[in-house]
Amino acid sequence: DLYDGYGCICFGTQWWTTLPHLNEDWHCKDHAGYFETSVMMEVDESAVDMDAAQFTATTPITNDLVRKTFRGASTPLPIPLRRLTAIGNTGTDPSEANAEQGQEMIETYVDYNVRLIEQMRQMDIER
Repeated sequence: DLYDGYGCICFGTQWWTTLPHLNEDWHCKDHAGYFETSVMMEVDESAVDMDAAQFTATTPITNDLVRKTFRGASTPLPIPLRRLTAIGNTGTDPSEANAEQGQEMIETYVDYNVRLIEQMRQMDIER
């Protein structure tokens, strides 16, 4: 195990589930919607085709949409979003997405993870 061999603990976070806890305006319940498109514009604007950024009035992505709970255990459902919407996006309107919003979200997420790592380094776990 990594901890016994190297003294490290592995963990992962997801920006789309973390950011809503850090800013209530960032609900991030979309795919190719405002939030995800804004982040992608900051990461690689050349990969975003704003001419294709259309709003489809669909249900935001929720756990009920992408997960199935059975006997208390939850498992992801790999449903292609093109089966749910005509163009493969869902949630918020991507037409107003912008790199500045994406930058703010990324900076907030990175800062959160840096602080989380700092907290984890302070944990006193015996080997």
